[in-house]
Amino acid sequence: MRKHLLISSLSLFFFGHCFCQNVFPDTGNVGVGTLAPENLLEVHGPVLITNGAVRFQAPDTSKGIQLELSTVSNYVVINGGSLAPKTDMGQDLSTGQWRFRDAWFGTGINLNASAFINGSDYNGIILGKDSNSVMGLIKYPDRTAGIWRSQGQAFSIGTTNSDLFSASVFQTHFYTSGDGNVGINTVSPSEKLSVNGNIITKRIKVNLQAADWADHVFERSYRLLPVSDLKQYIKDNGHLADVPSAKETEHAALNIGNNLSVLLRKIEELTLYLIQQQQALEQLKQDADMEQQLLLEKIRKMRSLVNRISA
Repeated sequence: MRKHLLISSLSLFFFGHCFCQNVFPDTGNVGVGTLAPENLLEVHGPVLITNGAVRFQAPDTSKGIQLELSTVSNYVVINGGSLAPKTDMGQDLSTGQWRFRDAWFGTGINLNASAFINGSDYNGIILGKDSNSVMGLIKYPDRTAGIWRSQGQAFSIGTTNSDLFSASVFQTHFYTSGDGNVGINTVSPSEKLSVNGNIITKRIKVNLQAADWADHVFERSYRLLPVSDLKQYIKDNGHLADVPSAKETEHAALNIGNNLSVLLRKIEELTLYLIQQQQALEQLKQDADMEQQLLLEKIRKMRSLVNRISA
């Protein structure tokens, strides 16, 4: 009998010291799964709660965090002073709501619904609106006042009167394409900046290479078109050589830098024509002066001859 009692006592002592991992003192810290809790309640291991809620709440009922299971559907509701809605029926509540549905975060980030900010009627930010072909949307203050819309690498600003934001109903005013082109009042900019409308500016700078400028016109090797050939070209074509016609400028964009170079070349050619004309006029004047001197000399000689005959 004493032998069995000794074995039982040793067994209780062994299990009590070797397998006991919970501490429930009358005062101080409480530990579950640990013998040395450092906080008022410390749990080492998973926690399962059924038919209840976990509350983190201060004496003031407007503070704290409450985690509970929605009574109308399988949703976890975060409820506190700043996140008030406790149900999730799909309708908007006057107090506002935070809602995460069919979403996860991590290495695979997926949002199967929209994220609305600042009310209904698509006010705020919408991401992943597949039915409207929109990858991202920022709208302020409403869809008729202005919408910032992104799709892939493209970005646009515009307006719409519809709850849809597809290209067929979205009026684009500013657009940037994925390849870096910018369009104003156009969604198909062919250049780095395409403007479908008028421009008012105080200054435009065009950077050109030295070879693009027309200084070579004044070089001695430059062949100036004879005036007779120039006259014939104008008669046949209705415009100067190398200058685009009115039909060409109507169907194709005018290259300002190239056009300035062409106009400068024509001005320099005109300057050469004026110099040639001035030289010709000076030569004519010189010839006329010589003829006048010869004529005056002949008149003087004739008068001298007449005077001798008369004497």
